[in-house]
Amino acid sequence: MQPKKRFGQNFLKDKQILSELTNFLKILPQDKFLEIGPGKGDFTENILNLCSNYHGIEIDKDLFKFLESKFKTKNSIFHNEDILKFEAEKLFNKSKFRVVGNIPYNISSPLLEWCEKRYEMISDMHFMLQKEFALRCSGNENTSSYGRLSVICNYLYDMEILKEVDKSFFSPEPKVDSLFVRFTPKKNTYLPRELSNLILKSPAKLNLYLKITKKYPNGFHELDTAFQLIDLCDVLEFDSSATNVSISCNDNSIKEHENIVYKVVMAMKERDKKNNGISINIIKNIPVGSGLGGGSSNAATTILALNKLWGLRLSNTELLSIGRSIGADVPFFIEGQNAYAKGIGDIFINKDAISEKLVIIDPKIFNSSGKMFEKYDSRKIDNYIDNGFLQNSFWQIFMDENPDILNFYKKNINDFDICLSG
Repeated sequence: MQPKKRFGQNFLKDKQILSELTNFLKILPQDKFLEIGPGKGDFTENILNLCSNYHGIEIDKDLFKFLESKFKTKNSIFHNEDILKFEAEKLFNKSKFRVVGNIPYNISSPLLEWCEKRYEMISDMHFMLQKEFALRCSGNENTSSYGRLSVICNYLYDMEILKEVDKSFFSPEPKVDSLFVRFTPKKNTYLPRELSNLILKSPAKLNLYLKITKKYPNGFHELDTAFQLIDLCDVLEFDSSATNVSISCNDNSIKEHENIVYKVVMAMKERDKKNNGISINIIKNIPVGSGLGGGSSNAATTILALNKLWGLRLSNTELLSIGRSIGADVPFFIEGQNAYAKGIGDIFINKDAISEKLVIIDPKIFNSSGKMFEKYDSRKIDNYIDNGFLQNSFWQIFMDENPDILNFYKKNINDFDICLSG
């Protein structure tokens, strides 16, 4: 039976690895199991040898028939359904169950949302995930994988990477290796839809390079850039028990109703039918106007937080659309993954984190992105842009307006790779 590409099927058949994975489950006879995508039943057989209450969800009709025939003498029930539409709460009558599966990349994120909705019913989850996705789930604030997925998963689960499995053990062989990960719901953790308070870190970014390639008729600019998340973060405190909208900040230059976070709240309220309130306190650690994306990151964090706190259940596509309407860099922070970017900075190709150590120098100079683009356009018209500064299209403007920076650059460029951050 040939794997079907549309279902993202990559079967793991190595008996030794399957045995190791089974041992990680620590199965008890009374455990209730829900397996997602049993495939040809190789892992299923190990589970059924140890437990007597098993349900398998297989979307592939041919495999479903094969599984029913293969395990007809076992105490198992198979369902030919899409897991994302499956109502497990009815099946288990709201009792605790365990979830296991070799998960295709294209449903990994939606599946975690499916599990989140059944958070109080699930004892634990053991998933085989693409390595990059698993690292994004388990990433902490000091790693390059840290992003929005990390924030949500670390809030809800204790996670443990149990085993790395080389791509060569799968058939057909995928392009990347996989990780077998345990997700254990944290005790005494409220579900996001029930939260009234939430504290989130909002990371900064660097543009490793930034090239302006052209200006569109609508005034936006086509960019070629590479984004790198760093572990410098603002902190946003949300309190949804408030009856109105209030925003405070430890930086007095950020006014309550004249900032990007307030703009996000108003955009999200257009989709909020319950007229919820929110109190947001912004603790700024990212220098304002430094090109490190602090405002855009705060906006993305607020979009994600309000979607959870207000129970809006907007899709990732809808969240990205809102972000795009707020600012060009906001979609990058919503995605939360290092990336090359094209278009106006909103067309992404994921990239690995750089391994080099970086020193960030804050010269205490405020630069408005909008003003910098205006100056670039005016100088471009006058043919006054020196393309010798290849790392960043804004270098010459920044140096011309800040002689101290120009002197610093000339003194140090032969010894160090000096880059402009935004």
